[in-house]
Amino acid sequence: MDDDLTYSGGLPALQDRFERRRAPFDFSDEVLPAEDVDLTHLTRQIVPESATRPQPGQADTSWTRKRRHIAQEFVGKSELAFLNAQLISNLRKRSWPNHAPALFCRLWAEHSDHLFKALNRDPGTVFRRLAKMRETRAARREARQ
Repeated sequence: MDDDLTYSGGLPALQDRFERRRAPFDFSDEVLPAEDVDLTHLTRQIVPESATRPQPGQADTSWTRKRRHIAQEFVGKSELAFLNAQLISNLRKRSWPNHAPALFCRLWAEHSDHLFKALNRDPGTVFRRLAKMRETRAARREARQ
């Protein structure tokens, strides 16, 4: 009976949820910056509050919604830090734009000092993110068994 389960629907429901969350984003006409984007320029650009709201004429896709959601954490921070979060969000999916892994590696290879300073290192935030990552890994292991 469902009342005896820790998660409603049990493991099958958890696996379904996990798989839905890994579905690739629908980008429509939106794209991530090109692999050769000027990253130094992005260190000086600040994420505006308007990045959290729908823009006129912008398609309502899974990517635009996720991008706005991510932007809430990065208003007032550098566009480079925001791009890092967008890349991570894409790389957690089953598939991603072809250049995303190379852009992510380039971002960290060329601007790790900036990112370490720009990203939140509050112990509580770090702990919550690590816990979420650990839960994700555990769910993946369970799904494989």
